[in-house]
Amino acid sequence: MPKTEKVEKVRVLTERFRTAGGAMFTEYRGLTVKDVTELRGELRKSDAT
Repeated sequence: MPKTEKVEKVRVLTERFRTAGGAMFTEYRGLTVKDVTELRGELRKSDAT
């Protein structure tokens, strides 16, 4: 990825974090595909992106 694209991606992410009400990082290791799919579905219901 060219440097200009990286700079733009960082700018966009910085703005999203700045305006977010919160942030959550997760570790998916050990979960089944079914478990991850269910988790993502529940997060979507809560308007998580």
